[in-house]
Amino acid sequence: WAHIVSIIVDQISEMAGEQEEVLQIFADEMKTEDKFLRLNAVRNLSVVATALGGEATREHLLPFLQEVLDDDDEILLCIAEQVSNLTELVGSENTHSLLPVLESLASVEENIVRAKAVEVIISIFEEMDSESVNSHIFPLVTRMVGAYWFTSKKSACEIIPPVYSRSDNETKEKLVEYFKNLAEDEIPMVRKSAANELKNLVGFMNKNDIVEDLLPTYHDLAHDDQDSVRILGVNNSTAIASVVGDDNEALITVITDLFKDKSWRVRYAMAEKVDVLCELCSPQVRQAFVLRRFMRLMKDSEAEVRAASARKISAIAKGISVESVVENILPIVDKLKVDEEKYVRSALASDISNLAPLLGGEICVQRIVPLVLELLKDEFSEVRFNIINNLDEITNIIGIEELAQNLLHAIVQLAEDPQWRVRIKIIEYTPLLASLLGETTFTERLSALCIAWLGDRVFSVRQAASENLHTITQLFGIPWANTNIIPKIQELAHNSNYLYRMTSLFTVSTLCAIVGPEEIQGIMIPLVVNMANDSVPNIRFNVCKTLQELSLLVDSNYVQNEIKPCLTQLLEDEDRDVRYFASLALQKCNQ
Repeated sequence: WAHIVSIIVDQISEMAGEQEEVLQIFADEMKTEDKFLRLNAVRNLSVVATALGGEATREHLLPFLQEVLDDDDEILLCIAEQVSNLTELVGSENTHSLLPVLESLASVEENIVRAKAVEVIISIFEEMDSESVNSHIFPLVTRMVGAYWFTSKKSACEIIPPVYSRSDNETKEKLVEYFKNLAEDEIPMVRKSAANELKNLVGFMNKNDIVEDLLPTYHDLAHDDQDSVRILGVNNSTAIASVVGDDNEALITVITDLFKDKSWRVRYAMAEKVDVLCELCSPQVRQAFVLRRFMRLMKDSEAEVRAASARKISAIAKGISVESVVENILPIVDKLKVDEEKYVRSALASDISNLAPLLGGEICVQRIVPLVLELLKDEFSEVRFNIINNLDEITNIIGIEELAQNLLHAIVQLAEDPQWRVRIKIIEYTPLLASLLGETTFTERLSALCIAWLGDRVFSVRQAASENLHTITQLFGIPWANTNIIPKIQELAHNSNYLYRMTSLFTVSTLCAIVGPEEIQGIMIPLVVNMANDSVPNIRFNVCKTLQELSLLVDSNYVQNEIKPCLTQLLEDEDRDVRYFASLALQKCNQ
């Protein structure tokens, strides 16, 4: 037995020596002046901890880490990330041993390091039982709240809400007091953090506790002398309203003050959230309270606030009566359409069409269509683009007669808009017009435009026009394409500009899947084969690609007699790209 005990003692001593050696190597690397060596050492922290074992990690490695936290922010961030991987190694009953390092990291100045440390603290807290929370997490919060440096207090603001959710009533009262103190801190950044976390704390509290404990704090933060703090009262308002309701006088008072805040940034934030607030209110409050405040935002002195309000018009209109929209909102809209700031007009254009389904056909024709027609003539291209982008909302409401009478002329004019993005939007809108107008009217009024787009100076427009013709051919049928499209394709194939000749090939590729075999064999393949002698190599290798597609749509005899000879000829082409695509196409034909 003495011999066995001696062996065990020797093994323990050897292991202790190895652990001491591992820790010493890690310590030496962490004390070197080379930042990258230190960073690499931290990245291997899990390996070091595994070599040391759980007990040595808790007793030696973690205390050592606290000694080397005066380092570069990148290394501190890496430490926070690596410490989160040690929870299993130290054991679930000992995860509190990681907290001192994380508490120190949660007090550094760099935001990203602090945020990661807080994230890890919360993840550890979520795995703890109630007893561990009371004995380890709550004291940690207490220390951070009472710390001298503001960074610890900022981190405490983030930790309090989740800790509150799992605490007993006595601890909850203390946490609320801590939070109130932080919200009254002399440092604006601490108050800002408290204001930012208030909505999260509200999510864990019942209505009575919010009214008794947090509404005064909410009021003070919403009237802070710093607008960066007050602006956070906007999100807090919606969070509190969702729990407390819209009948609390103190809440309504704060929201009213935020609507008319002296800072345009706060008013802008209210405009951004006014639709959410509207959904949380009863119909009576929307009509009597929210509408009046929203109208004030629409007439704000700052263009950014007017623009944000203009984007919310339809959202507010959903919650109030049609009469109120017509009497209160549309008169202000009439002023916004000629606003001196183009971005306000653009914002209005992005949303005005959404009023059509809410107001109905008659009011839409009388009030919305004239607005749209005027905005379609705006000198700022973004305004025209936004109107076109949502034009289907109006066309689905007003009917075909009103469409042809009021909007079609404006759409035809925009087909030649200087901005290519506007022209593409008109192209994308054309299939809907085709379905509404029918074959006869569409052919008379718009088919020439569809063909003209194939010759546009911008490639993206020509490409969109080709795809557009595919959709319209599916709608009106092959005979319509034979009469209106294919002659134009043949004309483009002989155009002096090679880009237009290329467009004819793209259009053939687009249409070949939906036209019949007679058109493919009698018109399309001969047209493509004739282009094999084009002087531009790009045309010739696109001929190879197009023939490869067409070969799948005809019988093998036709491929053998018409397509393969052309591709065989192109195998001898002087351009290597042409030869390459010709060989690929021949391989497909032979399969």
